[in-house]
Amino acid sequence: MKNEKLKIKSSGIIALATIILISAIILEIGLVTAFVVYTLNNINYGARLSSEALLAAQSGVDDALLRLSRNKSASLNYSFTVGTRTVTIILTSLLGAPITITSEGIALNKHRKLQAIFDIDPVTGIVRIVSQKELAF
Repeated sequence: MKNEKLKIKSSGIIALATIILISAIILEIGLVTAFVVYTLNNINYGARLSSEALLAAQSGVDDALLRLSRNKSASLNYSFTVGTRTVTIILTSLLGAPITITSEGIALNKHRKLQAIFDIDPVTGIVRIVSQKELAF
């Protein structure tokens, strides 16, 4: 009789330990899954912000081209916003040399910078892009 009670108690202790162990494993799997989802979400969000900053910088180059087409002697050191993104334009021009525009797009903590070289035809006044490249930030 005493042996049977001891056997029942020890099987209950073993069952409790097994339940705790299985619960801990399930909890750990849940935490790891949540961490992986959180990390992947942050990576995707950062890539999206970087793309938005690049598109904002491209809109700055397009805006500078439009302003130069309208006014060949325009001073192009200005900033504007595209949606919630900020664009800064810096004009570098030497007499007789092509015009260099640097456009920086900012989306929260992501910065992308484009440099475009414009040439203005002295006869027709047509503004065209000679080259465009992304600069390291």
